[in-house]
Amino acid sequence: MNNKPSPPLLIAYGLPAGVFLVLVLYSYAKIYLIPYTGFDIYPSVGRVIGIYIEDPVSQGIQLGDRILKAGAIDFEVYKTDMRQPLFERLQTGDVVLLKIQRGHQEFTLDWVVPGPTPRAIIDRLDTL
Repeated sequence: MNNKPSPPLLIAYGLPAGVFLVLVLYSYAKIYLIPYTGFDIYPSVGRVIGIYIEDPVSQGIQLGDRILKAGAIDFEVYKTDMRQPLFERLQTGDVVLLKIQRGHQEFTLDWVVPGPTPRAIIDRLDTL
C-alpha cells in the first residue's frame, strides 16, 4: 500500500497545461503575428543577419547593414524599449522607409515588405 500523498491536482495538471499554453501562444505569435519583413536583424544593434528575398542587392539591402530607422521608429528609441515594435502592423506589399548605415555611409530606401517566404518560415520554425 502506497501512503505517499499525491500532489494537488492544480500542480499535477495545471502547471504542465499552463506551460503548454504559453509555448503554443509564443509559437503562434512568432509564426503568424510578427510581420515577415524580408530580413532579420540582430535586435541589440540593428544589424541585418538574414535576408529572405530573391535579389537583395537590387532591393538595396545587404547582410551587415545596420537599420537606423524603420518608418517613424528610430532604432535607438526601439532599443531602449523593445516592447515597442520596430515594424508595426505591416502587411505584404506595404512600403517602409528604411534609414540604413553601410560602413560610414547612410542612405534611405523604400522597402517593399515581401511577406512570408519558405526560407523565412523555416528559419522561424528552426528558432522556436
